[in-house]
Amino acid sequence: MSQFKFVNSNREKAVIIFQNYFYTERKTLKSCEIIFMCQKKNCYASIKIDEHRRTVLEIRGEHTHIKLTDSEIENHEIKNTIKRKATEEISMRPNKIIRKVISDTDHVTVNDISNYRQNIYGKRREVLPVLPKSYDEAISQLMSSQETLVKL
Repeated sequence: MSQFKFVNSNREKAVIIFQNYFYTERKTLKSCEIIFMCQKKNCYASIKIDEHRRTVLEIRGEHTHIKLTDSEIENHEIKNTIKRKATEEISMRPNKIIRKVISDTDHVTVNDISNYRQNIYGKRREVLPVLPKSYDEAISQLMSSQETLVKL
């Protein structure tokens, strides 16, 4: 059957893009085939793929919503790439990450760039350690880190 593409979701889970619809993994059958359901809440369309994740074996149900446009799919992929790079390359400025990723795209708006920047800040906030709020807290963090270094 038709080809599909694997991407990561906002929560870093595997998502399939098939015929301009997003499908998330639901369950694995005893025969090792995998069922993917449409990502929309009230849509019950699903696909079954083989255990090697190469071909679509069966399509079930009809979608109750419109297809995603190519620009929406590309925007989703850009957003996830930016989030991944934000955690991998901590020292790189957000502006530079965004420019690198969107260099070969045509239809990125100013609003999209603002959203990408917010995604970077949010993702880095999740990953980075908590910064001290006061001078005293900073000193106590430094002293505790020195104590652990001396013990090693």
